[in-house]
Amino acid sequence: MEEQKESQKIGLIIINKNNMKKIFCGLWIVFAANIHGQQLAERVYLQTDKPLYLAGELAYLKAFTVTPDKKPLTFSKIVYVELLDETNPKVQVKIELSNGIGEGWLELPINLPTGYYRLIAYTRYMRNEGETVFFEKNIGVINTFLPNQIKGEKAGVSSQAMPIQNISTCSIQMDKLSYANREKGILKLEGLSDNIHTLSVSIAGKAPVAVEGANGIQQWGKNIPAISEKPFDKYIAEYEGHIINGKIMPVQTNRNIEQEILIPLLSLPGEKLYLFEGKKNDLNNVSFFTSNLANVKEMSTVAYNLTENIFRIDLLSPFVEQHSRRQLPELTVDSTHFDGLLERTVALQALYSYTKDSMMQFRPDDIRFKMKPIKTYILDEWTRFVVMNELMIEFMNELRFRRNDKQKRELQLIKRVGENTIVVRPLVILDGIPIMDHDLIYRYNPLLVERINIYTDESVYSGRKFNGIVEFLTYDHNYPNLSTTQSTQIVNYAGTQAPRNLYTPDYSSETNRQSRLPDFRHTLLWEPAIQTKGKSSVELPFYTSDFSGEFLVIVEGLTKDGKIVSGTASFEVR
Repeated sequence: MEEQKESQKIGLIIINKNNMKKIFCGLWIVFAANIHGQQLAERVYLQTDKPLYLAGELAYLKAFTVTPDKKPLTFSKIVYVELLDETNPKVQVKIELSNGIGEGWLELPINLPTGYYRLIAYTRYMRNEGETVFFEKNIGVINTFLPNQIKGEKAGVSSQAMPIQNISTCSIQMDKLSYANREKGILKLEGLSDNIHTLSVSIAGKAPVAVEGANGIQQWGKNIPAISEKPFDKYIAEYEGHIINGKIMPVQTNRNIEQEILIPLLSLPGEKLYLFEGKKNDLNNVSFFTSNLANVKEMSTVAYNLTENIFRIDLLSPFVEQHSRRQLPELTVDSTHFDGLLERTVALQALYSYTKDSMMQFRPDDIRFKMKPIKTYILDEWTRFVVMNELMIEFMNELRFRRNDKQKRELQLIKRVGENTIVVRPLVILDGIPIMDHDLIYRYNPLLVERINIYTDESVYSGRKFNGIVEFLTYDHNYPNLSTTQSTQIVNYAGTQAPRNLYTPDYSSETNRQSRLPDFRHTLLWEPAIQTKGKSSVELPFYTSDFSGEFLVIVEGLTKDGKIVSGTASFEVR
């Protein structure tokens, strides 16, 4: 419960009042539910663009959260997705939710052995009930790169021979039953409710084998676990954003640490300044309440203190430490499908070779930091110096190096307050990394620095006030040749995923249709966020690829009153 008390504070340089209102409202929902003798519980559904993949392919994901009676729920902001074998995680990703809905993707490792794999999804808040309430489905993976990975049999059961186990709640109409390669098609959905909460459509080639345990939306809707009787007090909901936990570890302690004043900070290295203060408890656990971490790849932690004691912060994994084991069936392939799989393997390599730029992820606009510098020095516009102190002396009236009472160098900021001039100790940042030992900046090569930003606003962390910020930015924002102290760690830590576009070429012109650029898309359409705007029907255009064969259309969604939307159809490309 100590963590829940601390969750009402956010360690941002500027505390956004709207964010605080959102957190208060979220905690009030939990409080009100408990007053009425009910726990607020979450459930997750995870959709994939298809059930069977090749090793090395991308699996496109769409997640949404609901109550146990399938009503849309906009509580948690993060869904955790793990790809497991029988018990061990192979890939782990975080999907950020907006209005309870989010998109993501998995890049299946090229060395992933052939077999069935468990795809598990959950929120942090769901961990209070245990993994029995997690969403789980199986996907199949076939590795055509490693030897002896395809186990064949002469009489395998193909997906074409299996009836589609799905109850249609909407009508799917194709403008044709058969298409040519690189031809435009129109998919029309009819009979839709006027209160759609979320709706997704995928079109992909039919799998050559049946995937056991695929757990479609109809099956999931019939088997949603009821609310557990376990207490919901260990894991608080990530209502505002990702909660990053860590442990404060002593590195070198020469003095009594019981009265130690320590400020845990977490930052994101890079061009923009994102800084979060951690909330620690008496057990040296620390939590950072963050938001908008799309596409973050690394983080920096700093255990700042005012004594000679040295601490560090070790970040902990937000995923489940150990999953229970579940036996998976063996995946076998009918030998008649070997040639088709070989063709898909060649196509996969060609797809990445020719369309890599088209499939690059994009990142939404950042809104985390809104402070503006009062002054920016672009160093290439001035005479360049090879010593940082000379740079300050020659043309920066606001900055200077001085020795403090411990004879250590510190960078001082000179700023005006009204008609007076005061000298303060600012917070120093280099490429997003807090630098507590200013001697590191004193010795840093100024020729590596592209610009210096000066902020004069005050910021307070754990009672420690910094009267301004001095930010050093290098040319590539990757902190070259920076030597950090033992209290600063720069670690690989993946944030949430930025959405990724499915490569979809436009063949509206004859020139494009006749292009010699190969198009080996196995997934023709992936629309995870269709906007119906209350209409009972929508039309979705798509283009076929150079692949021929049978393709499957899958529609999955949910209405605002908790009714499932689903449907399937198929067509051929010749």
